[in-house]
Amino acid sequence: LDRGHPADRERAAVAGAVDLVDDRVVDVAGAQEIGVQRVGVARLRQRRLRGRQRLPQHLAAEFVNRFLIDRRPLPALALTTDSSILTAIGNDFGYDQVFVKQIQALGKAGDLALGISTSGNAQNVVQAAVAAKAMGMTVLGMTGQGGGLLQTYCDVCLTVPERETFRVQELHLPIYHALCIALEEALFG
Repeated sequence: LDRGHPADRERAAVAGAVDLVDDRVVDVAGAQEIGVQRVGVARLRQRRLRGRQRLPQHLAAEFVNRFLIDRRPLPALALTTDSSILTAIGNDFGYDQVFVKQIQALGKAGDLALGISTSGNAQNVVQAAVAAKAMGMTVLGMTGQGGGLLQTYCDVCLTVPERETFRVQELHLPIYHALCIALEEALFG
């Protein structure tokens, strides 16, 4: 690494952050493998609601635009962005269905669905994971300690050793970045 180059500095910073939690995170390597093998050839669907929409939107932006490498855009979509869809589904069917219906409308077999829930028990995320699995999608979960019910429906579930929401989010961010780095390096060198 050339520590003077901005991309190398970012890689080093992310690697350092991941090293801090790596021994406490379940199967980071497995998640990177799914990300590299599946996300590059399929669409990424992300689910999360409430005040934490920015995290899935941030990751989708890194895939569509770029993270460290100038490259072709990769298809990704955060399911938290369309307030009209969220409100219509929530009002008509309940907020447990806001991601299920979007997964059913936009997902297809072979896509990677990323479900994020700090507790692992958010019903809208859990039910979306169930729907994604039924459609033949690969499901990657990110949760806090214990994994909750979500881990039952994930091909890989990354759990971080915290229960406090803000701590879980802090530990998820370097993992998002590590996945972006691994994907870009695998697909675009």
